[in-house]
Amino acid sequence: MVRKYDENLVSRVTCDSSYIDKTNDTLEQRKKLKITLKNKKQEKTATIIMMNPSKADNDKSDKTVDAVVEFFGNLNSKSYYVSS
Repeated sequence: MVRKYDENLVSRVTCDSSYIDKTNDTLEQRKKLKITLKNKKQEKTATIIMMNPSKADNDKSDKTVDAVVEFFGNLNSKSYYVSS
């Protein structure tokens, strides 16, 4: 099943990746997945470093990426939002 990004929260997704050639196998290595949220009230950036590679790319998401998008996408509407 292909998981799509939540169109209510996500405005743009870019995935920077490169291919590594190991003998006869070609492996894809993702370097950065950048997700721009729709409802951001302030210009802030969050960097999330994930240990396990995800299947997420420009077109499809996964459970872990969905959880991060939901957390930050709804952050402005939650009571635990702290203004700096």
